[in-house]
Parts: sequence; C-alpha cells; structure tokens
Amino acid sequence: MKKSAILLLLLFAALAAGAQPFYRKPVAPVRNVIVMIPDGTSTSVLAAARWYKFYNDPSQRTLNLDSCLCGLVGSFSSDSPIPCSAPAMSAYMTGMPQQAGNVSVYPAANPAQDIVEVESGRACQPLATLLEAAKHDRGKAAGLVVTVDFCHATPAACASHHYSRHAYPALAAQMAANDLDVMFGGGVEGLAAYADCFTPYTARDADKLDARFSRADGLWTPFSTLPVVLIYNNKLLSAARVTGWHDLLSPAFRGHIAFADPEISGSCFTSLVTMTAALGNDWREDIRSFAKNLDGRQLDSSGAVLDQVADGGAWLGVTLEETALKYVSGGADVGIVYPKEGTSAVPDASALVKGAPHEDNAKKFLDFTVSQDVQRLLGERFYRRSVRTDVPTGESLPDLERISFVDYDVDWASENREGVLMTWAFCLDEEETA
Repeated sequence: MKKSAILLLLLFAALAAGAQPFYRKPVAPVRNVIVMIPDGTSTSVLAAARWYKFYNDPSQRTLNLDSCLCGLVGSFSSDSPIPCSAPAMSAYMTGMPQQAGNVSVYPAANPAQDIVEVESGRACQPLATLLEAAKHDRGKAAGLVVTVDFCHATPAACASHHYSRHAYPALAAQMAANDLDVMFGGGVEGLAAYADCFTPYTARDADKLDARFSRADGLWTPFSTLPVVLIYNNKLLSAARVTGWHDLLSPAFRGHIAFADPEISGSCFTSLVTMTAALGNDWREDIRSFAKNLDGRQLDSSGAVLDQVADGGAWLGVTLEETALKYVSGGADVGIVYPKEGTSAVPDASALVKGAPHEDNAKKFLDFTVSQDVQRLLGERFYRRSVRTDVPTGESLPDLERISFVDYDVDWASENREGVLMTWAFCLDEEETA
C-alpha cells in the first residue's frame, strides 16, 4: 500500500511538471500591480457574460478577464456571513473583517454575533490599507481609478477611514488629503468652482488645442469635448417627435422623460444649464417647468437614463453624445438628436493639484493627456472628440461644424452651481409634494 501511494504521488508530480510549461510562462520582473474590483460581480455574472459573448460570436468563448482569474476569495463581515461593499473591500485592504458600513476601521465588538475574534476597546480605530502601506511604508506610487463616486464605499476603503460608508464629506476630505498630484476627469465647471485647489499649467502642445475648449490661464487642461444630446426610444417615438429642448417642457411627455439628479450627475448639471441657455428664458422658470414635467421621476445616476429609454421605461432622455453612441453601437434601439436650439460641448479636463508632491511628473501626465497619440485614440476607440485642431473627428462622429451650439458660460455655471441645484431641488420637491 505504501509503495502504491509513493508511485501515485510520483505520477501526480510528473503530471504537474508536464503541465507547468502550459500554465506558466516567463515574464519580466513585476513593476506594477493592478487590483481590479468589479463590485458585485459574482461568478454567475461572469458565466452569463461568457455565454452572451458566445451567443453573439461562437468563436468567442472567453472574457478578457479570464486570463487574470486564478482563484476565489471568501469574504464576510466580522459579525455576519454576508458583507456589503464597505466591509468586503475594507477586509481586502486591511485584512480585518468589519461590520456593515465600516470603511477600513476596526469593528466594534458584538459578542452575540461575532464570527471572528474582535478586541473590545478598539472600535473605529483606523486600520492601514494596502494602498497606504505601499505609499508610506514602501515609497511606492499609488492611485485609484473609479467608475463611481470616488468616495463610494469600495474606493473609499482603499484610502480613508470611517465607521459609516455614508459619511461622504468626511471620506472625500481624507481621500483628497492623500498628497494628490493630478485631478483627472470631470467637468470643467467643477474644476473652476475649486480653482483655489489647483495650480495653472500650460501643457506642452497648448498651441495645438482648440481655443473653444481651452482656458487661457491654464487652470485646467482639456481632455475631450462632450456634446449634450437627446435620446429617444425608436419603438415609442418617431424622429420627428423629438427635435429640441422645448420637447422636455411639453405636456405630451410629462412623466416619460429620463433625467438624473444634477447634484449627483455632472453631465446632467451641464445639461440643465445648457437647456436654460438654449431656451433663452428666465432660467428659474425653465427649471421649474422641466422639474414639473419629470412628474417626480428623477433617476439616481446618468447611466440609468440610457437604460430607462432603451427599455421603454421612458420615451426620451438627456445624456452625453459619447454615452449615447456607445449604447447604440451595443445594439440599443435608440435615436440621437442634437437639439435644434443648440447644445453645448463642455470639455472634461485635468488639473495640477496645488502643492503636488510630484509636480514634474504631474505636468508630464497632463502633457500626455493632450498628446496626439492619446487624442487620436479618443475618436477611434471611445466615441469622444479630440480637443486638438490637428486630430480629425472620428468616423462615427458628425462634424462639429454641422451642430448648432449655445454660448455655454463655464464661469457662470461654476459661480451659480449651488443656486441652480437649490432651485432644481426646490422645484422638484414642490412638484413631488403637489
């Protein structure tokens, strides 16, 4: 029996040795580590994505993600087997399971339900995260790339600490105090509103940038232009029914318009200001009329606008050209309208953070964002418009000269942001109460 067991072990060893060349390939020394967290993505979601890809193209059986998958990790809260995003990500970052809502802090003891050992007297003490340890203990460069609010529980757990995931102001303040170098992305109204936080910088190819989308004092460096468009469900409306901003105020569409909270969605704030500029009336009255026409149907995110219109939950909506074109290319049966009264093409941008600890590298990054190679990719792969005058418009995009534009005053939008949002909230609340 012992001899048989030894032979069996030798056989397994030989098989493993033979398999190693297939699974293991020589690689260069590791210089960078990327931790990608597709929040809420279970193995069933990945399986469904593989089958969807195969259904559309039988030659495609795998996801790009599959080459990275090598195992599964169980996650749980300190006092519950099922965690929400906050304690799950906090456990990944700190190694300590935490309670629901905790963001990288030591959990409070709950003896009746704790499923791990929790020391009493340490509740809410900040716990160092992997990102912080890499940066401060090892001197490594570190960063966060997010597709949600940057102080949402998942990214917040990498670089901030609080007992409640809902404490956005406290989480945001901590994350912003992490010796930042660059603010990359976001509407220029937001950058202008916090001008004191940035140092002006003139990018290397500034003379190649379209003056319509640049700022003379270099407070921010434009990245791409983002026209605002209207979209409609092709099954519910004909192209002739939707032509411009006035349709958003039409009683015929009351309760059938998809629009997100402009306090949460920067693109919807831009859309709101664009609409009032295009209609040319008293902006407060136009906002009141539009809020009334939503009939209390305000959405929580700009992404939900596309879903609502495509699924028929709404007849028409307001979004960015880039987002609409992506949706159409993915098979959504929606039409796109450039409002006849005119629209805006407010750029998103980057800015050099005041007191940046790595200022030279930050400037190189800003130069990179407007380099010809990067700007060419915007139209070729991402349905975005370049801010350079020497980069042609992508084939999928209509020429800017064929689109009517309003005079969008970035400074006015920045200075009056709070007033616009307060007016919107008041009018919407007034309509919901009625």
